[in-house]
Amino acid sequence: MQDESVSTAAAKAAPPALLTSASIIFGLTLNDWVAIATLVYVGLQTFFLLKDRLRKRKEKRRQQ
Repeated sequence: MQDESVSTAAAKAAPPALLTSASIIFGLTLNDWVAIATLVYVGLQTFFLLKDRLRKRKEKRRQQ
């Protein structure tokens, strides 16, 4: 039971600890990290949207 609480606490503390470490190592602020994460998220969404549309277009052409 105690092992689960320790692992849960470690999992909850990991993101802030990583952000603080990255801020110290790379010298980026929280605002910079939010901007980077937003750009990565938008890029991934665009990639998967285009991939899905291209796949549907290929399937449509094969059916014709």
